[in-house]
Amino acid sequence: MVEARDVYREKPLPVKIGILMDMPERINRWAFTSYELLKEQFLASGRYERDIEFVIRMVYGAPTGYIQDAIDGYNELCDQGCLVVVGPNHSDNNVALVSTVEQRKVPCIMLGATADNLSEHVFSIPWASIPDDAYVMTSWLKQHGHKRVAMTWDTVWHGLEYVRHFRIATARAGIEIIADYRFSVYSSEARNQLMRDVASRHRDLKPDAIVHFGTGNTSVPYG
Repeated sequence: MVEARDVYREKPLPVKIGILMDMPERINRWAFTSYELLKEQFLASGRYERDIEFVIRMVYGAPTGYIQDAIDGYNELCDQGCLVVVGPNHSDNNVALVSTVEQRKVPCIMLGATADNLSEHVFSIPWASIPDDAYVMTSWLKQHGHKRVAMTWDTVWHGLEYVRHFRIATARAGIEIIADYRFSVYSSEARNQLMRDVASRHRDLKPDAIVHFGTGNTSVPYG
């Protein structure tokens, strides 16, 4: 015998929001706390009748894992019935996901710094902005009278996006890039020593400034 139900009198099921998390554990706890606070504040506003359920997928794509894992994580959240997916955070994963998001048409709010990922169904609330970073840095260099700079960056996919905008900005500002070196994004003492050696060689060129576009801890040796 089929149980009698009245769907108009039952409590509605929560709306599912996907969280595609690709950050280290030391960062995750702050992110999830922030999401819960936003959910609490939004529901308290009375603007929405249903509850909200976060469906979480932990992935470790770029820079050290497989970008395919980020793509698979997004697809799994879509298959779970999520109305929107928040994340991922790393720009390389952001760019790689665009074609998949446009196929599935489940909106994705990405948090990486790239500007190369925006599309009809991809939105961005970035924690930084690669184009803005390059132009702000160039503006600072020009304001302080620096006309000759050495530049370093790393091997992440979006590293070239930094360089692309920085080259345009410096050309407009009349700033010359006299040296250019690209480091590995992967941490090792050998890499760190290489960065120190290159920094020393760049200083020997007597630049007005040394500019570094780094991901994660690739900026540490310059500290």
